[in-house]
Amino acid sequence: MINMVGRVVVGADGSESSTRAIECAAHEALLRGIPLRIVHAVIWSMVDTPMDLAAMGVPREDLREAAKVILGAAEEKARFAAPEIEISTHMEIASPAQALLTEGEDADLIVVGNRGHGGFTGLLVGSTAVQVTAHATCPVLVVRPDVPREDPGGPIVVGVDGSPEGRLALRFAVAEAALRNASVRVVHALPEGFPPEEGADALAAAERLLDTALLEVDTGGKQVPVSAEIVRAEPAEALVDASRTASMVAVGGRGRGGFRGLLFGSVSHALIHHAECPVAVARAEADEKE
Repeated sequence: MINMVGRVVVGADGSESSTRAIECAAHEALLRGIPLRIVHAVIWSMVDTPMDLAAMGVPREDLREAAKVILGAAEEKARFAAPEIEISTHMEIASPAQALLTEGEDADLIVVGNRGHGGFTGLLVGSTAVQVTAHATCPVLVVRPDVPREDPGGPIVVGVDGSPEGRLALRFAVAEAALRNASVRVVHALPEGFPPEEGADALAAAERLLDTALLEVDTGGKQVPVSAEIVRAEPAEALVDASRTASMVAVGGRGRGGFRGLLFGSVSHALIHHAECPVAVARAEADEKE
């Protein structure tokens, strides 16, 4: 990460997706040599608390006990995945988004699953996703339960479009590659279908964009192989296809051109549901930690 002095935060709700996220978060904490914080959110008044106990009239104390069981199981999973790391757990009486945002204020990374239940239902398809991605002060890593553990030898793919967020994503990708001894593959999506009189200009502009992006790469003196390419495809198709051989796909919190509306439109949904590796969303606020 840009500044490795905080911790990794992950949400736990007992789901398969949450379990995968916890294992991945433990691995990320181990890579960085920082603690792991496991958070479980409890909302007394809502029916999507763990196992719908509130809707069934179960006393609040029993909800606390259920939360302890979920956190205990999560901690066990994390210790099995990375015995060397420091682990702490916390039950937050708050919405899932607020729990993650509060615990993630001094974090290097928030890790979430792309699906869940209980305290983290709909994390990436509803209001919780919007709040976390809009207000997190650190990058967010999204993992899927049905995707095998990332291949440490695969490149980190980063989508760039000339925006400040795209440049931030590139810096994030290079830092992550240095951490993992991986390479970086920079991708700019250029859809087909330009009129003949515009096609050459669009291609030339894309080439200049990539040249500029490569000139801005700072490896910090570390050996990080970086390659770049223009992919003639829609953004979602380009990144999902690239994810098949990647260890991670990194994108900016917002973008323009080939990656406009990344977090709130079809591209984000395509990556979350179809990417074959974890997806990292670099936040602009991360610059404040440099």
